[in-house]
Amino acid sequence: MSPMLGIGLAILSALCWGGLDAIRKQLSAHLSALPLTFWLIIGQWPVFLLWVISSGKAEMNFNWLLPGSVVAILAIVGAIMFIKAVQMSALSLVIPMLSFTPVFAVLSSVLVLGELPTPRQILGIGVIVSGAFTLGWAGKEVGSQGFREPGIWLMIAVALCWASTLTFEKLALRHAMVPIHALSISVLMGILMFIILMLQGSLSELKEIVHYKKLYLWAIISSSLATGTQLIAITVVQVGVVEAIKRSIGLALSVLSGWLFFKEPPTLVKQLAIAWMGVGVLILVL
Repeated sequence: MSPMLGIGLAILSALCWGGLDAIRKQLSAHLSALPLTFWLIIGQWPVFLLWVISSGKAEMNFNWLLPGSVVAILAIVGAIMFIKAVQMSALSLVIPMLSFTPVFAVLSSVLVLGELPTPRQILGIGVIVSGAFTLGWAGKEVGSQGFREPGIWLMIAVALCWASTLTFEKLALRHAMVPIHALSISVLMGILMFIILMLQGSLSELKEIVHYKKLYLWAIISSSLATGTQLIAITVVQVGVVEAIKRSIGLALSVLSGWLFFKEPPTLVKQLAIAWMGVGVLILVL
């Protein structure tokens, strides 16, 4: 596959993730985080199973298990916190906090590998952090609590989870074909989520999804396309480039979706802060 096709898939993935963000916020107004996370996960099973069957290949070795399990656990934690964050706060305030994902990826390389950031990376981190603080101030213009918004801090924690997930996902893909990896991660996550729901006595809440079938169907289509195209993209394009495309498009869509669907006013300060954070992402990872 050519790098340009990989870039195209990364753009498609970013658009699908942006659409999924808006749908998840709509669903989170009616469903609690655990049942919604479970349904979003198992809804991908038929899609990924068909992908495996159509590919004709399901190569995987035992070395996949450790990084694959780490990916599943981090993805569950991140997904649950994501839903709680968009339940608590405006979409256009919390989604930009995912710009911290590449920041945490750089910082983790310092802690784990001892690799010091370059001056350009330090500049990128500074731009993203300053943009985040500006966005917190911008939120007060529309009645939020700025950085006292609990959703903001939860979404920063999501960024930490997802920064780690990308690293382990790339490692897992050394030991499995993309389709079987996607299916295996999805099945493992679904099993873990069912156990969590059972232990918490929340299985009865699962039936609520029947009232929101259309939204749920759109969520599954968006999430399956987003995940599949991203997994293919990172096999031919650097993870940092995919992440930059994903976050930059996600920042713009968070303002647009917040304005169109949730009546979140796109103030000038908010737009400038989000654009500035996008610049920081590009500096950091390109």
